[in-house]
Amino acid sequence: MLPDTLHAGAVLASAAATAILLVGARRGQAIAVPAALLMTVAMADGASGRWIGTVWWVSAQILLALVIAAATRIAAGTRRGRGSSTTLHETVGLLLMAAIGAGMPAGAGEAATHHGAAGGLTATVIVVFALYAGVTVRHLRARRGLRHRLPALLMVTAATMMLAAGWSG
Repeated sequence: MLPDTLHAGAVLASAAATAILLVGARRGQAIAVPAALLMTVAMADGASGRWIGTVWWVSAQILLALVIAAATRIAAGTRRGRGSSTTLHETVGLLLMAAIGAGMPAGAGEAATHHGAAGGLTATVIVVFALYAGVTVRHLRARRGLRHRLPALLMVTAATMMLAAGWSG
């Protein structure tokens, strides 16, 4: 029961972050909208019983992370262009959610799921989560105002809840 509650909380936190971004994404946040949408839909699908296979969600999240990183580099106009804290936060978040999703058994959505429990994937999930937490702190320091910070806080909360759901079952 606790894992199901944590899954539901993660979906709600992610949906709230997505709604905030959709209602008023400001300059520098537009790149976060597709990432938040994809992560929210993937989480909802995983928590509700998997309508779409895990491999497709994992692949889509990795692909979108690469597209965001490449688009940011191209927009900077140089191979050494610096990405924003939003770009870094979203790409690492997508990779974390892909790693968590990869650890979910096919057809998972019920309390029996163990995110990241597949062999060496647990260590990968832990390392990427630590990286995501650090990137989130950097992002929060770089951005001012609740409208910029709240989606990031909600997404890191969702990721934490997804991990807790997997390890509490």
